[in-house]
Amino acid sequence: MVGYLTMIAATFATAAAPNISFLYVCRFFQGIGSTISVPGLTILSLEYLPQKYGVVANSILQVCWSLGFLLYALTADYLIKNWHWLAATSGFMFLGSLIPLLLFPESPRFLLVNKNNEERAKSSLRWLITLNKSDFDIDSVELDEPGTFEGGKGAQSFVDSLRDLWRYKALLMETLLQTWVWGVIGFLYYGFGFSWGSFGDNMYFSYIFAGLAEMTAYVMMIYPTQHWGLKRSIAAFLLTASVSCVVAMVPYDISPHFSLEQ
Repeated sequence: MVGYLTMIAATFATAAAPNISFLYVCRFFQGIGSTISVPGLTILSLEYLPQKYGVVANSILQVCWSLGFLLYALTADYLIKNWHWLAATSGFMFLGSLIPLLLFPESPRFLLVNKNNEERAKSSLRWLITLNKSDFDIDSVELDEPGTFEGGKGAQSFVDSLRDLWRYKALLMETLLQTWVWGVIGFLYYGFGFSWGSFGDNMYFSYIFAGLAEMTAYVMMIYPTQHWGLKRSIAAFLLTASVSCVVAMVPYDISPHFSLEQ
């Protein structure tokens, strides 16, 4: 919630930016709010669902993200060409999307594991049961107790998690590997994102194609991850991305106005 409100406030402030320095500051806080709220909303959505639906649900969420990316480029190119009004429109859209977030209950898993509050967890589950029009009696079920860690009953603290990294070398290696993979993915993703505006004469039209490409990729990942597993699917996608980057290094003219050598 804090990240979401930060993003909304920074977006409205961006719309009223009087100079470039103020705009940089607003964009900085907008990035902080987005970095907090986007993964948080994804995790919250996944915690409402059974684990077996996680891959499909995450793909749908990412398709919605790409759809917003595409619609934003279309809006900027054809409807709202003034960036002040475009930022203000974005702020009102963020503000409207805050309403369902306020109506949703807290994650039952968070309440049970992190807060050790079974009654509030059951209250959230009752809301989900009512939403799905189920007749399941949650009051007749005793929820599993969270584990007991060195810091006491409930979820591990941040310090306990760091100790586990040092204590279990396999966990440390897996964490370092995941950190490296995410770094590479972020480098490629934002590298391509920054370069989309260089393709062709219309910057927004290029970003429209970027949104379509992302939507296609998120849909394509559903079948492999469901049938091959996450590990082999991610390895195959990373290999495909690597080969594509090598092929893209071949110099050739894309248009009279742009080539890969520029």
